Amino acid sequence: MITLQHNSKIKVPWNPDNPWRNKVVLLGHRGYSSRYPECTLLAMRETYKAGIIGAELDCRITKDGEVAVIHDPTVNRTTAFSGDVSDYDLSELMAMDTAIGTEFEGRDDVKIPSADQVLDEIEGTNFILDLDIKDSEAISVLFDKVKARGMEKNCFFTSHGNTPALEPIVGEGVLTFPSNANISEALEYGISGVTTTDHSFSTYQAAHSEGLLCRQFVSVANTSQEFVKRHFKNNVNIQMTDFCQDHFTYAKQMGLEQINASDIEDYIKITNI
Repeated sequence: MITLQHNSKIKVPWNPDNPWRNKVVLLGHRGYSSRYPECTLLAMRETYKAGIIGAELDCRITKDGEVAVIHDPTVNRTTAFSGDVSDYDLSELMAMDTAIGTEFEGRDDVKIPSADQVLDEIEGTNFILDLDIKDSEAISVLFDKVKARGMEKNCFFTSHGNTPALEPIVGEGVLTFPSNANISEALEYGISGVTTTDHSFSTYQAAHSEGLLCRQFVSVANTSQEFVKRHFKNNVNIQMTDFCQDHFTYAKQMGLEQINASDIEDYIKITNI
């Protein structure tokens, strides 16, 4: 179980007038995926150990209508099995080892986890989960699980390729994101922000001018420390990385404060999401 302590409260909302240049949400992309099997309980736990208090995890619907945490539409790449995720019941997926041939093989915390497992892991903490939902059918199932636990402050909902699918949960006390930087679409559906993929600072500025948050994958692989720090300086509010320790170090060097779930709860109250 991850144990976290509460940091300082939010004082102002994210908006064009108060861009929060000294605060950031840091997320381990698929957990600490550069060192540990992606989208596993182990990768999520190691994210926190590296100093980052959030993780982005991918979610897919299963044959029996449950939600599994796995990135790909098939199990081929990450397990010794083959076939579509949607062709397996959740119990079958949870028995699949994602670390075959590695030092982590055989551990319970590297098997494909369920959404319930990852939510149970952080319940009662200030850890943040960015739930990147690959199958639109999983949105309502996941939201019901989150709401039943009272964990709205802990969870972002990102819809991969289907922004309108988020509309039923807009205004329900959770932050919502598309998987693209379509500002007009985000405004149309009342989404909390955009996901930027082009590293364009003009895109960030345009989103902020509309009161939207910016969510960005900023790796340090094949990029310089200066490149990563430029994204911090340009107020990318939510940053995902495979290289958790490095990203944490850079943020600390710049004096940035990490935002946790209690801060998100205050933001939700202030902005009446």
